[in-house]
Amino acid sequence: MIFRKLRETSKILIIIVVVTFALGGTLWGITSFIGGGQPQYPQGMDQGPLGEVDLDDTLLTINGENVPTLEFVQLAQQYMGYLQGLPEHQIMDFQNELLHFLIQREVIFQEAHARGISVEVSEEEVEEIIEGYLVQMGMEREQFEQQIRSQGFTMEEVKEDVREAIREQNILQEMEEKIRSEVVISEEEIREKFEEVRARNIFVKFEDHDSPEEAREVIEKAREEIEAGMDFAEAAAIYSDSTLGPDKGGDLGFFKRGDHFNPLLIETAFATPEGEVSDIFETDQGFHLVKVEEKRLAEGEKYEQEKGQIEQDLWSRRSEAHYNQWLEEVVDQADVKIHHSILGGYYWMSRDKHDRALDHLREAKADDPDNPLILNLLGQAHFRQGETDEAFETYEEAIEKFPQNWELYFSYADILRQAGEYSSSADQLMAVVDLQGEDYYTMLQTLRMLEGMDKKEEAEEVREIVKNLEKELGFGEQQLEPEAIEEQMEDMLEDPLE
Repeated sequence: MIFRKLRETSKILIIIVVVTFALGGTLWGITSFIGGGQPQYPQGMDQGPLGEVDLDDTLLTINGENVPTLEFVQLAQQYMGYLQGLPEHQIMDFQNELLHFLIQREVIFQEAHARGISVEVSEEEVEEIIEGYLVQMGMEREQFEQQIRSQGFTMEEVKEDVREAIREQNILQEMEEKIRSEVVISEEEIREKFEEVRARNIFVKFEDHDSPEEAREVIEKAREEIEAGMDFAEAAAIYSDSTLGPDKGGDLGFFKRGDHFNPLLIETAFATPEGEVSDIFETDQGFHLVKVEEKRLAEGEKYEQEKGQIEQDLWSRRSEAHYNQWLEEVVDQADVKIHHSILGGYYWMSRDKHDRALDHLREAKADDPDNPLILNLLGQAHFRQGETDEAFETYEEAIEKFPQNWELYFSYADILRQAGEYSSSADQLMAVVDLQGEDYYTMLQTLRMLEGMDKKEEAEEVREIVKNLEKELGFGEQQLEPEAIEEQMEDMLEDPLE
């Protein structure tokens, strides 16, 4: 999550934005980023598909408190190098995460204020940040102050901005520490985490037998042999279908609660006394018998040496989850208003609040009826709200207006596919081929969708295109193996709003 990453960023990296804003010329490309396009225009020129933005405008209102667009710009500026060259939908995904971070941050500040948390920042802390910045930039103090003055600022103004940035970061940190401190790990939990069991397992798989009944007969035969005196390891070598059975007598080694074995197997092993054999139990893959060879209890010198680390590990994971849950709840309870119709529509759709998304996107369309991005998002929002006919109508309207926009065809194909309209979806995908047939990864996505709908004729046509593109790109034939395509496409077809 971006919020976690930003919270862990060092002060110098966060506060460097405050300092560089005073140096002039630093808004280059930022408003283009907010507009949804790539950061390639100086301020005041074409701002990308979402239109121009005013840095003095209010972007958010949270519980009655306004957050200006400038705060979004300052945050976004840290990532301009990363964003260069990204496709438009990935830029929108990222700015959506930044928007969510701003909402989280403002909610935390409000919670901190309600709890009476305040932070004082010393002159020494401010100077440490500025000196660190100068070292990183290879700049002398005198040169820095001269540039500040040339832009109409004073050093006191810069220091005050740095002080405020430190204060805000420290409040975020203190609030997180306070919420995480609510988590307490009990001695019983520490003991449970320390305890280990060494067990052997006889595993009779369903898939290795003609029927579950036959598998049951095999495991019962193994139990009868053990009860008659056969060594468990010998029985495992004879009856177990697990690779651990014949080779190691079913020996699983030592394991703890929460390890990678089946949870029911672990639960059974810990519940079975040392030296005894469990009853037969069933998992989703077959039948088991477990013998507990040894138990290491939470006691003695080793436990005393390790329990502190065990407690810290448990607390770290538990408190992180507790903090994230708290943050999710307070944000969900907050009264959030987004004063940018496209950003708002995309944001609420990503939070599965499709009615709110539709309100924003209808407003966006009223303001800019000939924006293909707006129509694309509006079609998705209708579909997610269960308004399938309206979604289809929106895409038909959009494609009629923008017959050369392949992304509209692709998005329309995807919702048709989800609606079970496979033939119509394939038609839209073939339109994508006509418009975007020279782009390798688009063709891979198209091929995957056609194969998933069992559209063999169309898939074969696209497969030939993919083969030719791979030859042009110098790819090996192995790229065309189904497993290779599956691996390449695994992330590409994920819904960016999920």
